[in-house]
Amino acid sequence: MKTFIPSEYQLNYPELRILLAFLLGALIGTERQLRHKMAGMRTNALVSVGSALFVVVSVRILGDQSSAARVVAQIASGIGFLGAGVIMKDSFNITGLNTAATIWCSGAIGALCGMGFWYEAVVGSIFVLLSHLLLRPLGKKVVNKYSTYETGEHRYTLKVNCAITAEDRIRDQLLAYIDKFKMRIINLTLEYDKVKKESLISIEVLSYQANNSDIIKIMQQINDDNDVSLAFWEVEVDNR
Repeated sequence: MKTFIPSEYQLNYPELRILLAFLLGALIGTERQLRHKMAGMRTNALVSVGSALFVVVSVRILGDQSSAARVVAQIASGIGFLGAGVIMKDSFNITGLNTAATIWCSGAIGALCGMGFWYEAVVGSIFVLLSHLLLRPLGKKVVNKYSTYETGEHRYTLKVNCAITAEDRIRDQLLAYIDKFKMRIINLTLEYDKVKKESLISIEVLSYQANNSDIIKIMQQINDDNDVSLAFWEVEVDNR
């Protein structure tokens, strides 16, 4: 198998390969641990070590590194299921994508270590860490620099008072309108007034540009319903 470095600079001892996989996996996981994410040092270290072990075993059994290519493909597929376990859906908000991607990268780093490619493994680990440490603040600076009222992050809160018996229908209409105008739902809450026999439907949506006209259209259509007693909206703009 071709490599970017001479073969004499590869790690020839399985113990060193596994040790390096452990250290690099733990290093990658440190950033996630410090940010209190679900998969931290232990998870990333275990994924990296496990990937290295699978590669080392395949090389030992079959006697050549070319056989490890098939094992690496299986590792990438298997880690995908593990990554899915850290992706959480809270109401309409999805989190954990960066952590899942980090686990996937840790598996790749471990596979490189298992094949003895320490240089590529170290370089790959550096870029994974840079992705977390540099791109996050850089992304915020780009958004803050070029955002205006029209292009900044807009959080709309849509609130509708309606009859309890019409709650499901009104809520579904709101969700359909929001989907039609391609806005992202952040949260949905329901409150009840048993005295008035009314429901308060509150939906928070996110847009990366001003959508006031679309929101007005949504609320006008909802307000025309006979079962709706009140419909209004609020907006917060983050264009720092």
